[in-house]
Order: sequence, then structure tokens, then C-alpha cells
Amino acid sequence: MQRLIFWIGLGLLLGWTAALLINFETYQNVTTNLTVISPLVDGLIFMLVMFALYVVVWQTAVKNKKTASWQLGIAGALAMALAFVV
Repeated sequence: MQRLIFWIGLGLLLGWTAALLINFETYQNVTTNLTVISPLVDGLIFMLVMFALYVVVWQTAVKNKKTASWQLGIAGALAMALAFVV
């Protein structure tokens, strides 16, 4: 089961990367000038950060489900706050 969870996360990372590369021209045209490096690099960095967060929460859930729930709750609250600010 642990391997399946890992491969699901890795599959999401690789799928996002493939979609970003395939649709890069469209992505670049609709992206505003708020990128730090470039639309492609920023998208890849974002997905790597999301994959790292996925792995951290997954490893925490293996050890302590209550702590993992707190991590997800805090991450969700921060995401909601950033959605309103940005």
C-alpha cells in the first residue's frame, strides 16, 4: 500500500509536468507577469513543492494520523488565505 501511495504522488507530479510541457505555449500566453523565473520553471517548482508536501504528510500519516490531519488543516487554511490575498 505504501508503494501505491508513493506511485500515485509521483504519477501526479509526472502528469502535471507532461501537461505543462505539452501545453506550454497556451500556458505562457495566459500567464500574467507575476512569474518569478519563467512560467515553465515556476510551474515545475510549484509541483515539486506540492510533491514534497504530499510526501511529508504521507510519512506523517504513517506515524501519527492526528498530526497529519493537523498538517492538512493548516496547509488548507494557508491556501485559502493566500487565495484571498493573491
